[in-house]
Amino acid sequence: MKTSIQRRIITITLLTLMVTISITTGISTMIHKRHFVAALQSHLNVIGLNLKGQLDRITQLGVPIHDIEGFDQQCQEITDRHPYIQYAMVVQGNGTILFHNAGDKAPKSIHPQHLALLQQEQNSPLNCDGGRSSMINQIIPLHDSNNPMLASSIVIGVPSQIIHRRVLPIILSGLIMGGVALLAAGSLLVMGISKTVTHPLHQAVQTIEEISHSTDLSQRIKVTSNDEIGILAQAFNRMIENLQQSTTSIDHLNLEIEQRIQAEEGQRELLAQVEQTNAELKNFAHIVSHDLKAPLRGITSLANWIQADYTDKLDEDGKEQLQLLTQRVERMQLLIDGILKYSRAGQSQGEPTPVELSTLLPEIIDDLGVPEHIQISLPQQLPLIQYDPTRIRQVFQNLLSNAVKYMDKNQGRIHVEVTDNDQEWTFSIADNGPGIEEKYFDKIFGIFQTLVPKDQYQSTGVGLAVVKKIIENSGGRIWLTSQVNEGCTFRFTVPKQTIACQAATC
Repeated sequence: MKTSIQRRIITITLLTLMVTISITTGISTMIHKRHFVAALQSHLNVIGLNLKGQLDRITQLGVPIHDIEGFDQQCQEITDRHPYIQYAMVVQGNGTILFHNAGDKAPKSIHPQHLALLQQEQNSPLNCDGGRSSMINQIIPLHDSNNPMLASSIVIGVPSQIIHRRVLPIILSGLIMGGVALLAAGSLLVMGISKTVTHPLHQAVQTIEEISHSTDLSQRIKVTSNDEIGILAQAFNRMIENLQQSTTSIDHLNLEIEQRIQAEEGQRELLAQVEQTNAELKNFAHIVSHDLKAPLRGITSLANWIQADYTDKLDEDGKEQLQLLTQRVERMQLLIDGILKYSRAGQSQGEPTPVELSTLLPEIIDDLGVPEHIQISLPQQLPLIQYDPTRIRQVFQNLLSNAVKYMDKNQGRIHVEVTDNDQEWTFSIADNGPGIEEKYFDKIFGIFQTLVPKDQYQSTGVGLAVVKKIIENSGGRIWLTSQVNEGCTFRFTVPKQTIACQAATC
């Protein structure tokens, strides 16, 4: 069964009002009850102090309290003068009743709970007995100067129902006033909701149903206010307007989709052409290398024949020119090899496999033939990485060979370090060689770039360019720090990806 919005709002509002009225009535009742109890306590205290004053005057004459006669009459006068007081009595500390408004009909001792209150000597109204017959007792301690060891108290008892009878009219009046307020608020709420909520919503629903059945997107909801319902109508009207504009551009959208499909097909064709071009360039590099090396080998052979057959006919200048020719041919062959290495470094790397650096690096150092005045130190523990073995060998071999080749100190030191940086390894190769000026930091990674004359060292300027391309193609970085005459440190990173490690380092 569906419930209208109007009924829901009215129900929620009335329930809220009922809870508010109940809470307000309860709080008012508690406050009034507290004030009434305080006033009752004050009144009972005055009555008790009056009785106490009468007893004090008698005891001052030297008469002990338990020897006083006829004081039951004073207790009776109190209950007669104040009908709501049920009893007034004087009680000894052991619970024996000395005087009572009931006279001889009174009990000989008080209730055990009263006795406990007497022993506490409290001067405030306290509940006793419990249940429906609970009493509020005002206890006023007495001190007999003739017998100070035997304490007595005045006890005045009032039924607790007197408080309920006093509070009940307040509760009834609050509920009656709350009911009247609920009826008035309900009537005003029905009229207000009908005018500001129900009627505008009904019109909006009717317009929406007409649009859904007729698909006439020119219809709009009439906006009659600036409240939430009005904002909702405006938002719906804007949505319909946008939908209308969208439907008119369907043809343009279809055309755009068709053009995008054609563009994607053209992109696929372009990628295929690029792959074919790369394959052709690769083959071209090998062909050019072969075609260039063939005449160079011929020149070398010819130079060797001339040197062997005409060595006695050549003067020193001729021999020097012939040797210079041989060196230039060798450099040309190295340049061709460097171009091939650089082109291969840009190709996709092989499948990563576990590479044991603790085995690889000593092999590379042995292959370099390091001079005796240069010492290369390795970490005690090197990681097991996932990498193309050929590529990582090229990286370490080029960096270590450069450090050895350009060492200018009598006691050369090359130090290899590795750091675990969570997602990657950072390797460093530091030496105490000549160092590099900061302005050349970027230049040395370019192809065919060297910082010393090519005749001084057999260098093509390709090694660091190859290293940079290998490192960056695998997702790593390479950089250097250096000071002139104090050495140079190359650092590069290797992403861990799938990393294993030696048992000793795990």
